[in-house]
Amino acid sequence: MTYRSLLSIREFKHGATCKDKVSDNYSCSYPPGYNGKNCGIDINECKPNPCKYGASCMNEVNGYTCVCKPGYEGKNCEIDINECKPNPCKYGASCMNEVNGYTCVCKPGYEGKNCEIDINECKPNPCQHGASCMNEVNGYTCVCKPGYEGKNCEIDINECKPNPCKHGASCMNEVNGYTCVCRPGYIGKKCEIDINECKPNPCKHGAACMNEVNGYTCVCQPGYNGKNCEIDINECKPNPCKHGATCMNEVNGYTCVCKPGYEGKNCEIGKLQKNLKNWTKSKISKLPVIESGKDDVIDKTVVLLSDSKTNVSPPNQRKRTNNTSSSIRKQLKEHHQPKYYNSTIERLDNIRVYDWSLPVWSNSSCIPLKNLHKTTYICLFDPKDDVNFSRSLIETGVWDKQLLREFKLLLAQKQDLNLLDIGSHLGLYSLTAAMLGHNVVSVEPFNKLFPAFYKSVVMNKFQKRITLLANAISSKKEFVKLSYEDKDMTSATVQSANEEEITIENIASQKVIPSITWKDLAHFVPFNKIVLKYDISFRNHNNNLLTEASDLFSTLDVQYVFMHWNHFILDAGNIVAFFKSRSYIPKKRVFGKPLKLSKFLKWKGGIIWEKDSRA
Repeated sequence: MTYRSLLSIREFKHGATCKDKVSDNYSCSYPPGYNGKNCGIDINECKPNPCKYGASCMNEVNGYTCVCKPGYEGKNCEIDINECKPNPCKYGASCMNEVNGYTCVCKPGYEGKNCEIDINECKPNPCQHGASCMNEVNGYTCVCKPGYEGKNCEIDINECKPNPCKHGASCMNEVNGYTCVCRPGYIGKKCEIDINECKPNPCKHGAACMNEVNGYTCVCQPGYNGKNCEIDINECKPNPCKHGATCMNEVNGYTCVCKPGYEGKNCEIGKLQKNLKNWTKSKISKLPVIESGKDDVIDKTVVLLSDSKTNVSPPNQRKRTNNTSSSIRKQLKEHHQPKYYNSTIERLDNIRVYDWSLPVWSNSSCIPLKNLHKTTYICLFDPKDDVNFSRSLIETGVWDKQLLREFKLLLAQKQDLNLLDIGSHLGLYSLTAAMLGHNVVSVEPFNKLFPAFYKSVVMNKFQKRITLLANAISSKKEFVKLSYEDKDMTSATVQSANEEEITIENIASQKVIPSITWKDLAHFVPFNKIVLKYDISFRNHNNNLLTEASDLFSTLDVQYVFMHWNHFILDAGNIVAFFKSRSYIPKKRVFGKPLKLSKFLKWKGGIIWEKDSRA
């Protein structure tokens, strides 16, 4: 066979061409992707496999195709597809790329594949006591019902802190509110209203009603008494009429039907007494006398009836020849006069007990004290002569308003207490205590005050309740000098007397008197459990007199002390130390809170010291 014939027989594949067509020594020139003698073999580009990450290789003519697994791409699947571009995560979540996927890292409060879900923190409802839950991003807000608070409305609000209740009322906490348990005498949501017990007026016979906390006081018209002034006072009991006369009771008075031969208001004047009508009114003169067998000078007061016809008058006074006590006693022995003080007290020589049984004339005017359940009169000086105490009471009816109110409140509650009234003056506190049923020892050295005080005691029939000691108190037994401010009886003062001032004239006129000590007083007072009212003024003598009263406080059970703090501001530190060492608590009100001891220089007005029952 010829060469050309062979060429016609041979077939060259896939468009291949023969380079040498003359002999058998030829070769195919094959297109890309084929090889072999006759270019009949398709080259497998998938061997070795060029595809990455487990992709399948699909052979093709002169090439291949990689079938990538999910998450990859590229010619050879060599590229990890970034599913986080663009970011599929919502609400600011972070995207973490993964093979064939991603994970969203949600911000707090979100959930879901793409953090597209706002978590509802209100399911289940965390709010308590019926509160509404408001869902928020990564949280919630409870809308509490009235009366509750807290994150979950779990706290019952205590409406009693701070206490809204007034006048010492107790507060009872409730849901969304409170109830005040008022003390007697108050009403209102907060116990802020003082009940006016005077509406309607319970007082009878035209009496004035004075409203008080949980009560009232009727100021009776003269002639009536009783809680409501409902009782017509029987002035015939006891019978004031003398010499067998008949007593006819009247409103605020009486009439004596005298037996023949007698006359006068009380039928006290018989034939032998008629000559007394020409006498002038009684006046008081004071003379010191010596008790028989005693060595010490004892001051006694005498009553003299001075008549222009009989010329009854005190004996001539002898002047003092020297300054010794023996000289004074020698001169005083001649002055034996009717005694104005009771001399039955033998145990303490200088104690001078006022004798209520002897009549004393006084031109002082008398007014009823306010806010007392029984009409009680106090007799006063002319306002021109006593511009403070007497004028204030006459014109306004008020003196020591706050301190006296607390004093009355205390004695109304503490019936077992009795009063030691040091510096009793005209007896405001003594009369008040006696009216409330308490026994009283009053201490007052100033004789100018005695007639008015005597008149008050006798008018109110308090002779058995009030004992008056006409003495000054000192830290030692000595003579003291008494003095008054012009037109102000409340400013009377006591000073130590010097030798030149201890004269017969001064002793007889009561300008100089002997003093008693706290020990003397403590042994005289006939009761143990007391309230002490302290109101005296010592000048150039002993400004710390009260702080030397250890004998009194150790002998008697002093439960309370009432005093005017302004009077003692210069001695405040010593007085505070005195009471503090004896476990007394300072207050402004009897049933009020204690004052701070550190603030004692800022205290004003009346101060009450209460003995601590725990001490």
